[in-house]
Amino acid sequence: MNIVKLPDCELDIMLAMWENETPMRAPELLELLKDKHTWSISTLYTMLDRLYEKKFVSIEYSKRFRYYSTLISKEEYGNMEMNSLVQRLFGNSSKNFIASLINTKTISQAQFNELAELFDKDSGDEDS
Repeated sequence: MNIVKLPDCELDIMLAMWENETPMRAPELLELLKDKHTWSISTLYTMLDRLYEKKFVSIEYSKRFRYYSTLISKEEYGNMEMNSLVQRLFGNSSKNFIASLINTKTISQAQFNELAELFDKDSGDEDS
């Protein structure tokens, strides 16, 4: 499945849905997002329709209500974003990406050690 990069406003919706139980109705979602966005309900419906078209959410109709559920997991989306970042900014080199994390002190020694352990467990990957 080809996952596309979401605009920040649509990503905010997905983050709220991933952090809470789905299926959800739009008014419930609007309440969750009210501290970050001052959207009207019709604006939220428009963005949910876009997410539906992109196959990020499903819509289930029950009586007069629409219930929205996520179709893409947070992990799937995060993996796509990470791969895109490594490709675009680091020449598809995971080594350069990790070096950047170390050089900018974004990753601690303990976190680096955890990554090294993960890599040792799955040593079948390429050195990219």
